[in-house]
Amino acid sequence: QQLEGNIIYPRVAGATMGLPGLWVLAAVTVGGGLFGVPGMLVGVPITAVLYTLLRDDVRKRAVPEK
Repeated sequence: QQLEGNIIYPRVAGATMGLPGLWVLAAVTVGGGLFGVPGMLVGVPITAVLYTLLRDDVRKRAVPEK
């Protein structure tokens, strides 16, 4: 169960949402710690959205448009 929860789930969920496994693990841990089971369920999609917005912003700043 520890193997599944800490290694397999973050990789599978992260690959599905385009989010690195470490961020999935952090989202589940923080969301669960703050809000319990609902926090675990909502934490991953919220983290995926924030990660995507931040990644796009960093890419725009790194490669200026011509």
